[in-house]
Amino acid sequence: MQDERFDLILGSIGACHRGISYGIEIFMVLKGTVTLEVNGLCHVLEADDLALVNDMDIYAICATSPNIVLGLKLFPDFLERECAGMLKYAYHCNSASLRENPLEKTKFFNAKRAFIRMTLARCRREDGDELEVKCALMDLLHNIYVNFRMAPTKARSARDIPKDTGNIQAALSYIHENYRSAIGLTDAAASVGMSSQYFSRLFKQKMGTGFLEYLNGLRLDNAVRELLRTDESILKIAVNNGFACSKPFTILFKKIYGQTPRSYRLNEKSARGNNPQKGDPFAGIKTYKRAGCEGLGDLLKYVALYDIHHSARVKSSESMSFSLLPFSPTPALPSAIKTLLSLPRKMFKIGKLAEALDDRIQDQLKIAQKKLHGDYIYFQGIFEDGIPPRRGDSYFKGYDYGRLFIFFMNLGLTPFVRVDLSSAPQVMEPAVSDFMSALLENMLLLRWEKQMRFEVVHSGTMEVSTFVARFCELYRALKAFSPRMGVGFHSIASSRPAEWARLQENVTGCKEAGCPPDFLSITIDPALEQDSAAFISSFGSVRTYGASQIGKVRRVAAECGITLSELYVTEWNTLSGRTPIESSTFFRAALIAADLLSYGDSVSAVAYWLNTRSKELLTGKIDNRVLALFLVGRVKRPPYYLLCMMNKLGNAACRSEKSEKAVVTATGPNEYAVLVFNPCYFDPRYSVEDAYVAIESVRIEVHLADIPKGRYRFKVFFFEKRHSSVFDRWSKLGFLNLNDEDAADYLERAALPELNIFEEDLDSDYTLAPELGYNGVALYVFRKIS
Repeated sequence: MQDERFDLILGSIGACHRGISYGIEIFMVLKGTVTLEVNGLCHVLEADDLALVNDMDIYAICATSPNIVLGLKLFPDFLERECAGMLKYAYHCNSASLRENPLEKTKFFNAKRAFIRMTLARCRREDGDELEVKCALMDLLHNIYVNFRMAPTKARSARDIPKDTGNIQAALSYIHENYRSAIGLTDAAASVGMSSQYFSRLFKQKMGTGFLEYLNGLRLDNAVRELLRTDESILKIAVNNGFACSKPFTILFKKIYGQTPRSYRLNEKSARGNNPQKGDPFAGIKTYKRAGCEGLGDLLKYVALYDIHHSARVKSSESMSFSLLPFSPTPALPSAIKTLLSLPRKMFKIGKLAEALDDRIQDQLKIAQKKLHGDYIYFQGIFEDGIPPRRGDSYFKGYDYGRLFIFFMNLGLTPFVRVDLSSAPQVMEPAVSDFMSALLENMLLLRWEKQMRFEVVHSGTMEVSTFVARFCELYRALKAFSPRMGVGFHSIASSRPAEWARLQENVTGCKEAGCPPDFLSITIDPALEQDSAAFISSFGSVRTYGASQIGKVRRVAAECGITLSELYVTEWNTLSGRTPIESSTFFRAALIAADLLSYGDSVSAVAYWLNTRSKELLTGKIDNRVLALFLVGRVKRPPYYLLCMMNKLGNAACRSEKSEKAVVTATGPNEYAVLVFNPCYFDPRYSVEDAYVAIESVRIEVHLADIPKGRYRFKVFFFEKRHSSVFDRWSKLGFLNLNDEDAADYLERAALPELNIFEEDLDSDYTLAPELGYNGVALYVFRKIS
């Protein structure tokens, strides 16, 4: 008998007859719905459910809809040898029956995590992965033993299992132990003290299939395993598994699999390249269709969705070199040759102006401004601010407005006002006059008039002539209060030709009417493209998307005879998935860093939503995809920490000509910062190849030369997807209210960048070599201390 340990199967389940679990079997549904019957009780397993079938349980599993199921069968010999005592107990491990119990979620999550890690390692079949498979398997079994153990098996059987069922279980045990021998119906019946006729009827009733059909199916399943795992002859395999000779084995095999055993073996070996370490590692059995790209894709999608990590391995290495001489202000190399690092200014979006009356929003603004040093506060104003008029006052002269504007001024934030023409009355001048009067009364217009900006948009459809007329009316009304204020309009949101043609007509019309826009604003979100599914299929197709859109807007303005000195990105996003869950699980630090560095001087400011709640109140939709700084309260989202890291770069830069993955800056005399990032995007539908890439690392070597000799203190910040996983799990659970003070405190501190501090003696040269997961970021800040 061969030394069998376990079967690991990934595929689609159809219908199968009842059988006995000989050992322990575990099923996890990745996609679709299946029905599991155990000892007469039915459970409907949905996607993400996990269920265990105990040793000697009679069970059937079937489905009528498309599904992908991960199955694990652990044989008794393996369990008794490796996990002594495991079979002495039964286990109540079925998430479908415990779905309403929130206390069980963590137990199941940990079990599923180990199951997936084991499958990934088995799937790769690389050197050393066998040890990782065993490690993950033992982790899974330990989790089951500790969290789901019930009464000892014998006691459970005597108490819970009906007598007839117990007799069938005993007979099935006899069959599984002796199926390789020439046993028959009379032998099985005698093993439990029954007549052959009564046993045959009872077996059919309990198992849903006849004795001979069950016995031959058992023999065939085990023969198929031997056929794929050994080089034994067809005759020997047939005899080893209870067939009298090769002929009945071949007839039965061909009936079930549609080909002879020899052809099946040759086809499987050809598919695996005659190498058991390559190809499909999941040998199918008759109740499963073997997993193809779709099944493996669903598995990897689950990995990315639930942030399940296994041992990362370095996929490749990249190397680049920098000299720090340009940062040394010597007579030979004056400081004037330094390249200044240009990053767009920051704009905090709060939705309607009334949001700023909320104490939590004010608290977030204080925190963000203290750490991130924003320039603008972006809100809906004039016609749709959300603040009701105060009795006895004109619309804009209430105390609330004065209080808010003074609050913005004290923070050092200048208003960037969004004005939607679709919400504007037929006569706009009175509302504009009241709004501007509120600024004049508080003496704020004099402080803000050079920097304050009004962005005109229209959320519906509007003819070009109507838009030009309305824009010019508002333009003139605002300029009457201060000619130095900036008034512009939103230009485009995608690459659709109709949008570019309309932009050209709008700019030309406003210029000819004597109201040329002072600036234009733009939306940068590749997911808004007309054929976004094809457009965003790889990082290579979108890595220059933002810079390309910006360049086109500037060219259109130039063709219309407009000198465009200011361009604002008022709606911005890196690539995101089809659902908030898919997109929020993928941390995009390097994508954000790469985009900001590419915008440089071409963009005046970039907007970030202050929190997801503000957009939800404005649009009526929950959207975790936005680049928001906060979740709720003081709980910070990953973009907040990334911007904090980028703020440490200073303003003098030395970029590599060979790579787009690093920038070196001088932050002061003998003080330096190195930002290393690994930008990559893969389709959130997780193709097999790209999902594999997502769980690997890249070693990026940055060689620094001409460092002034001395001792340096380093601070190293790492920020990758794993540092934001707590957010993702929390948002998936739907606990966005955070009324629990302890939960809020935990989340507030849970998603911090990793920080290491050390000191090193440097003499001219030094190499940094972070291993970064895709879209990971590392920041090295170091200064001379002696």
